[in-house]
Amino acid sequence: MFNPNSKPEEFDRELIPEGPHLARCARIIEIGQHLSGFPQPDGKEEYPKNKAVIVFSLPNVIMNFGEKLGDKQAFISNPFGITMSTNDRAIMKRYSKALDPQGNATSLGYFLDQPCQISVIHKERKDKPPVAIIDSIAPCLPGLTVPPLDTDPFWFQWDSPEPDLLAQVPPFTRELMTQAVNYPDSRVQRLIEQMGQEPADQEDAF
Repeated sequence: MFNPNSKPEEFDRELIPEGPHLARCARIIEIGQHLSGFPQPDGKEEYPKNKAVIVFSLPNVIMNFGEKLGDKQAFISNPFGITMSTNDRAIMKRYSKALDPQGNATSLGYFLDQPCQISVIHKERKDKPPVAIIDSIAPCLPGLTVPPLDTDPFWFQWDSPEPDLLAQVPPFTRELMTQAVNYPDSRVQRLIEQMGQEPADQEDAF
């Protein structure tokens, strides 16, 4: 099946339209423990937090991925990852309520292929084209049918990394992994070094 993480041909990327979209969770990629870099209240020490990139496929938004792949479902994520927290104010909590409104999940893997609705907005960038970002996420309204994925969903787990899944993670996301505080001497480090992955720039992100 189509792999949106494969190296694309040279072509102009389309911008996902703003507004509400039907979606399915297509990828869960754990990227290790990271510090926020922001000052903490009362000068407290900040503890690193586990983060993951959650990727959504938009079945009703079809984009061209070049002559070889043709037209496929668009995909979108928070490219720098979100904290894997159950705190009520955490983004992951909102994702969980949207993808698992009945509270049946016992692991992140339950979210794969689950339907939801997301809202997309365009963010302006200095000296660069605007990018589409996820503004909000919610459960599907009753009666809505979300078409199936045209890509194989997967969950890349930091503590038990699988080489074939890591090979499907885009270069920018692998570069984020190398910045994790628990990257040195990890199995992920050994796998990435075996792959000979070169650092990638931000344009390789989802």
